[in-house]
Amino acid sequence: MKRSPIKFSNPMLKRCEFVTNEGFLQQISQAADKPHPVTIRIQPKVEITELSNFQYVASLQAIVGEKSDSCPFFADITMQAMFEIGKGVPEDIKQGYLKVNFPAVLYSYIRPMLSFLTVNAGLRPYNLPFMDFTDVETNNTKPSQE
Repeated sequence: MKRSPIKFSNPMLKRCEFVTNEGFLQQISQAADKPHPVTIRIQPKVEITELSNFQYVASLQAIVGEKSDSCPFFADITMQAMFEIGKGVPEDIKQGYLKVNFPAVLYSYIRPMLSFLTVNAGLRPYNLPFMDFTDVETNNTKPSQE
């Protein structure tokens, strides 16, 4: 197996807002014997800042659900980490790492957090579905302001 030319460190939670929608919870408690199909929208937002030719700070914000009685909860979670791409990586491969791999790594940290929050709010665990980051708009790549 070949070793990846990307490394990451210091994944950290930058933002977390979680709210249960009481109106939704009251509706389902009054009709507990009926199924309650719910569509929960997921809005990912990727931001990458270039620190040097090989180092980047990547952030992934996942907005899940909405603040309305038609949805059980609203969550806004942002994870961030430092990434490094090895020297000599062709530009097209580097762009794939920036747009797909970096957000996918951060998404894997958001998934268990959201499940933990929903369970501890008295809801069923919500497991984020897998995401195809090849179609996600990336606010890519901003040079560092330092």
